[in-house]
Amino acid sequence: MNDDGEMTVAVVHGIGVSEPGYAAELIAGIRREFIAALRRGNHPPPDPLPLTFIEIVWDDIVAEQQQELSARLKSGLERWREPTLWEKWFAPLLAPLQKGARWLRTDFAAQYISDVIAYRNPQVYEKIQQRILERLKGGGGPLTFVAHSLGTVITSDLIYDRSENGTGFSGYALTNFFTLGSPLAVFALRYGTDAFASPVHMEDPDGRWINILDRDDPLAYPLKPLNAAYERAVEKDVEVDTGLFGIAHVKYWKNPATHRIIAAKLVADYLRHR
Repeated sequence: MNDDGEMTVAVVHGIGVSEPGYAAELIAGIRREFIAALRRGNHPPPDPLPLTFIEIVWDDIVAEQQQELSARLKSGLERWREPTLWEKWFAPLLAPLQKGARWLRTDFAAQYISDVIAYRNPQVYEKIQQRILERLKGGGGPLTFVAHSLGTVITSDLIYDRSENGTGFSGYALTNFFTLGSPLAVFALRYGTDAFASPVHMEDPDGRWINILDRDDPLAYPLKPLNAAYERAVEKDVEVDTGLFGIAHVKYWKNPATHRIIAAKLVADYLRHR
């Protein structure tokens, strides 16, 4: 820990539009479970809690491209075809389904696809990394990353790059990495099969990488089974129930089991160093 005993938790969002405050329920849940875990162990919770949360927003870096793509997709679909006579007759009944389908083909497609494609641009890649590093400036002590979706890829890349160039995270000791709904298993193929031999590692010997996923999440994959390197690097793949197939990927922030898993490790770190 740093001199005042603080542990830093940096939260990195995934695909789609995320505004300041997106992690409020996650942060509140971790605080609540941190206190509960201490009390279960007959440890009085300190006041204030030794947790500093840093919420990182990066989607504004690609927002302009997203908005333009979404507008073009909507315009294209409107010009592409007129509704059939059958669709006009049943318009009131079909409206909710059609609205959902249009959202998937326009806003969701623009947010997800443009985020992924934009991130492969070296300038965007660098800007996002710099955004995270700027938000971490001035802090120190144990550093835990909690990242979701594409944010797990972004954070993994950042950790890997800082490790490779020897810069690390100035003032911090990288302690924990929690990946929520992570597509890392797929994204590793960007660099060929050799990428699977180089997962990131924590600086703290007591640090842990824990991968949290819902089996109904179509974008999340277990990491330990990938190969021997990931088997060693990832402490465990933990299954939680965030919701049904259609919403599972976007509900980790609000999931109590996710809060408990993260808080339990933070409590262990606190008790070990106090």
